[in-house]
Amino acid sequence: MSVTTIPTAGIADGAVTVAKATGFGKIGAVSTLDLTSTYNTSSSSLTASGISINITPSATTSKVLLILSCNMYINTDGYGFLAFYRGTTNLADSSYGHFQMNEPDNYFMNTVSHVDSPSSSSQQTYNIYYAKTGSNNFYLNPSSQANNDGAEGTFVAMEILA
Repeated sequence: MSVTTIPTAGIADGAVTVAKATGFGKIGAVSTLDLTSTYNTSSSSLTASGISINITPSATTSKVLLILSCNMYINTDGYGFLAFYRGTTNLADSSYGHFQMNEPDNYFMNTVSHVDSPSSSSQQTYNIYYAKTGSNNFYLNPSSQANNDGAEGTFVAMEILA
């Protein structure tokens, strides 16, 4: 296939238009929450962590992409579990949530995500719930041993337009 070069002087104003792309999931509203505190639980059932974010989708056909990125830690035994909730509705398929951690005595930066279809254009509140097994607490956003200044995680809710 040969390539022809057309000098820009030979192109009339208005002859070039922007192609219309659809179906690529444009971004609408975005809400972010910077985490500067440490959250921990001793509960063996999913319980509210106190981390929540609000977003108002612009259409009932929009989806909401949730992303939690922060350090996580569990002591010497057990598992840590994390789930996204819309209000008080568990968006996971199980009581174990969207994420399970079993890396005892290690601080890990983890990113957990979920796409929700709220089917509403009203304000939505998304919450992080967590639980643990074993005898030790499960921590979200603790400072690591290498970073004693405190961790800073982020919780993001992003509207994906239909």
